[in-house]
Amino acid sequence: MNSWEDVKHSMGNWFQEAAQGTDRLARLGMRAYDRHGIARDLERDYARLGRLVHRLMSQDENAVLSTDATVRAEMGRIARHQEELHQAEEEMQELRQSKSKPAEGGAEGTTERSAEQAKEGAAEAEATDRPD
Repeated sequence: MNSWEDVKHSMGNWFQEAAQGTDRLARLGMRAYDRHGIARDLERDYARLGRLVHRLMSQDENAVLSTDATVRAEMGRIARHQEELHQAEEEMQELRQSKSKPAEGGAEGTTERSAEQAKEGAAEAEATDRPD
């Protein structure tokens, strides 16, 4: 090979490594953004549950809250968000530890929450926040 071919080959390798590093950092940033959104949803769920429990307790001091369907639904939503948050944190940790590992499939593998989930959460919040 002549010197121009060597330069061309070296530059191609360098650009490929840079692209892989950029992809990993982009996926890490996306997961961090997802994690913040999940944490925000979790806080909203806790607030809704607190309002609901307060309302039920103020209506009946002897209320059995664990059998109330709305309370159980909120508890289920909280459990789902906690699991999503845990998964996002694990993925971020894996991405941080795999600096030299080549990207597999790009950013398509992330679990971004859809607009439907956001709309569903807003509708549920609106229904739960209405006074009886």
